[in-house]
Amino acid sequence: MRGYNDFIIKVDFAYAKTFKTESGLELHADSRFSQDRLSNRVATVMETPMVIQNCEIKKGYQVLIDPSIFYENTYVVNGTEETPFTIDKNKGIYKLDPKMIVCFREDENAEWEGYNESLLVLPEVINQDDVKSSIIIIEIKEKKISEEYATVVYSNTKLESEYVKIGTRILKTQDIGISFWIDGIDYHWINNRHVLAIMN
Repeated sequence: MRGYNDFIIKVDFAYAKTFKTESGLELHADSRFSQDRLSNRVATVMETPMVIQNCEIKKGYQVLIDPSIFYENTYVVNGTEETPFTIDKNKGIYKLDPKMIVCFREDENAEWEGYNESLLVLPEVINQDDVKSSIIIIEIKEKKISEEYATVVYSNTKLESEYVKIGTRILKTQDIGISFWIDGIDYHWINNRHVLAIMN
């Protein structure tokens, strides 16, 4: 089986039983209420699209995917409805639009690389000062996530040629980025056009 426009991928599971917090604490959750945290993001490519010639992703490569391909709707009358990406749910086989691939790698020993114009960044954390009244702390210091500044976690070929590499601090478009949870860390998935400047 080979898709004309889509990748054919296989996953070992759609949802995990647990997820980890940033501190490493493992928590149990229900996929009906915690889809974003529990959904599997790693898939293996079974076939590449026919329309993409000389595709940099090859059969057998691993890909980081948009997990919304697993998000099913449940109705009172008709029950659970499979997503339009599903080919064989029991075997874990799905079709995937190329725009839903975030990163790829040859195997689990290789480094992830952004696909096409996708990249993953880690927003900067802004530590706010304590708000105090006399000797009583009214507000505890909280972490605030920057909407503008981030560090590149996984770049792509085009950006690397423009010196935007892993570890590069960037200025990005405000309020842009899809949350992308990996091992308890909330990365943001953005595109090349959202990178406004390289910060020194």
